[in-house]
Amino acid sequence: MNKEDYDKAMADAEERALKEILMIQKTYAMSNNPYDVGDIIEDHIGYIRIENISPTKIMGSKYPCCIYNGLELTKKLEPRKDGRKRRVYQDNIK
Repeated sequence: MNKEDYDKAMADAEERALKEILMIQKTYAMSNNPYDVGDIIEDHIGYIRIENISPTKIMGSKYPCCIYNGLELTKKLEPRKDGRKRRVYQDNIK
């Protein structure tokens, strides 16, 4: 094995390890997700109706969580007139 072979083998091993880590993080986040698309959730800003759920790893947090993307709602739980959308992190849900 020469230097080029070693470098390629190490790069391949690192890529496989990163893919495995990302899969574990995604599986953990989604298995600890209590919400579904269409649910209404509240954080410190207000309410949203979930349209999309994405797993993520937040800097400074040991465990991955979900980000909920959706249509922002008024206090009466009706869509805002401007149709604004935003995201809510799982850790910020009331």
